[in-house]
Amino acid sequence: MINIFPIILLIITFWGVKAYGRSTSPDFFTLQQTKNIQGIACIFVILHHLVQQVSGYGVINKGPVTILNDTGIFFTAIFFFVSGYGLMISLETKPDYLDKFLLKRLPTVLIPFWIVNIIGVILNIFLYGPVNSPLENLFDILGLTLINSNGWFIIEITFFYIIFFILFKFIRKKDVALVLMILAVLVVISFSSHQGHDLGEKVHWFRGEWWYNSTITFAYGLIYGRFKKQLDSFFASIYYFILPLFTFLAVGMAYVCRYATIRYGYYGASIDTSYRQNILITLTVQSIGCIIFVTFILLLNMRFTIDNKVLRYLSSISMELFLVHGYFIHQIFGNLKINDFFRFCLVLLWSIVFTAILALATHFITRKFIKLVTTPKQFNDTVEGKILAIQHKKKVQIYTISLISVFVLSILFVLLGFFRREVFAQFEYNSEMKALANAQIGDEVYYGHYDLNYHIIGQERVPWIVIKKEDNSVCLLCKYGIAGSSFNQGHEEVNWETCDLRGLLNTEVTLNSFNKYEKYNLDVRNDDVFTILTDEEAREIFETDEDRLLQLCQSASFNGVNESLIWRASQNGEIEYRTTWWWLRRADNKESDMAPFVNVNGIISEKEVNRPDGAIRPVIWVKLEP
Repeated sequence: MINIFPIILLIITFWGVKAYGRSTSPDFFTLQQTKNIQGIACIFVILHHLVQQVSGYGVINKGPVTILNDTGIFFTAIFFFVSGYGLMISLETKPDYLDKFLLKRLPTVLIPFWIVNIIGVILNIFLYGPVNSPLENLFDILGLTLINSNGWFIIEITFFYIIFFILFKFIRKKDVALVLMILAVLVVISFSSHQGHDLGEKVHWFRGEWWYNSTITFAYGLIYGRFKKQLDSFFASIYYFILPLFTFLAVGMAYVCRYATIRYGYYGASIDTSYRQNILITLTVQSIGCIIFVTFILLLNMRFTIDNKVLRYLSSISMELFLVHGYFIHQIFGNLKINDFFRFCLVLLWSIVFTAILALATHFITRKFIKLVTTPKQFNDTVEGKILAIQHKKKVQIYTISLISVFVLSILFVLLGFFRREVFAQFEYNSEMKALANAQIGDEVYYGHYDLNYHIIGQERVPWIVIKKEDNSVCLLCKYGIAGSSFNQGHEEVNWETCDLRGLLNTEVTLNSFNKYEKYNLDVRNDDVFTILTDEEAREIFETDEDRLLQLCQSASFNGVNESLIWRASQNGEIEYRTTWWWLRRADNKESDMAPFVNVNGIISEKEVNRPDGAIRPVIWVKLEP
């Protein structure tokens, strides 16, 4: 039944369509046409997310609609393309376009974004209680951490708006500024593709392939807007050849992209170079697919004008609808046990109804704010009038500076979190090596960075305990449980060499916990950078059960890793311990469907290898001399 939804959407799209035969539509890629296209693209994005949910990300075949699991990027590409195209066309046709660009452009995306984030914080408090600190809630509202996973688009497009303004405002030659803007887009794509993925529910900036796998079409939109006349003339001259060609290519690339994500994908299971190669292959295929699909939509609009009341309304609320629908898919209806058809109906209906109400508020606030900061207010020539004019001017300046400062400071704050490792890499490495050289068994040292605390942007220094020393190497055990997993996904006989936990630990993502200096000093043993303690080592290193109690880092606790509250007697009464069970490996390395672990009381026992949410406490070897 869910296969009917794309059909209904296509009927709505082409209801009242006007065809122009051999002539170009007079409404070809006008402002209203691009808005209509974005409105339809937004609904397809919602269907894409729903299909992901009900098909287990494409694992369960739900019929033809399953292809939407892997083609949601095509519809996101439309948003990027239209944004780039709109910027360049406005720059070409409006002489004073950049004069108040940020004052007009930023509020249209940031105000709805912040309002929807506030709703998300309130919704979380209502559903789960006040589990987050005020600082966490503030980060969620501002978008420093994304309580709304779809908010990534707002962050990235705002980032591009600011770069666009700076380049085209201060560089007179448009083509030079355009080349630099395209390079900036490519830098963002390259940077994002190296950030890996978030391990928990919170979404951080530039982590995940959705940040970059359709972004190339923003650059395509800029190029098309700059050379629109030439490209339109070329397309028109071979239209009846190129339209069937791109129709075939668009359909074909949908399946090629699906194959690429299944065969290669963005998730690595080893630290070898094939992981990066797989990302590059998948990204290249999807980028080409996005460009082809956007060109196909462009060619259709050249001869067909889509316009009706439903399209116009959807286009007017597409921004808020894009941001809101995730709440209904996951938080509100995510755990509701109903069939797929009614799930689709509920999500679409309530998303649109709620957005219809919300959009009234966001549009009103946005209009008032833009009018306040961009429209000069007239006052009479009296002394009182001049005083009021000065006060009004100061108020406008405060609003303007506040809006721009909040986002710019957010960018700087996040960039500091990203790059502080690189800035202090050499200094931290030198101090780490000095501490390791002087450390004794049982001492605590720092080595590398990991996202231990979601309260803080970026990654924190990782504390380790020295457990062994050799002539030129030292063995370190992580102080905390940093994540959770099963020892093996399937209930089968495995050992350390064949278990899934080994592959999970030894990925390029976890290897990137170390900077270039730290990586060089890692002592790889038996092809492992990371391992875990054996049951014998856990008995030798920790003399008592209490010594084996393990504390989770904040991020692991947030992500739902098993954690227990216990109380122990002390001289001053009872002390609260928050402890967790954590995996070990067999010292004899025999294959078994049971694996050793340390339970919440510090006792070593065994349990099934596929039990989830056991804490991971990694072990590494570091060479004391390069």
